[in-house]
Amino acid sequence: MALKTLIIDDEPDAVNFIHSLITEYCPQLEIAGTARSVKEARKMIIKTQPDLLFLDVEMLMAAALIYWIVFLKKLLMSFLLLHLIITQSML
Repeated sequence: MALKTLIIDDEPDAVNFIHSLITEYCPQLEIAGTARSVKEARKMIIKTQPDLLFLDVEMLMAAALIYWIVFLKKLLMSFLLLHLIITQSML
């Protein structure tokens, strides 16, 4: 069973890079979508109910860390299991 995966990053090159790595090396991951803003991420998370998030650390900080903590806590309480990978673009 594939893990539904959501990529959250405001840099298109970073999204494309992560997407290509997942496609090539992680057949067990299904890309459910991408989001390039906090508002879009929130909608996509609720819509797709992913198992795994790739979240850009700069977006995490720019959107106020406390907001993400509260939002992710609510998500963790509503989903059975959610994995989070925090990324940083070096492009």
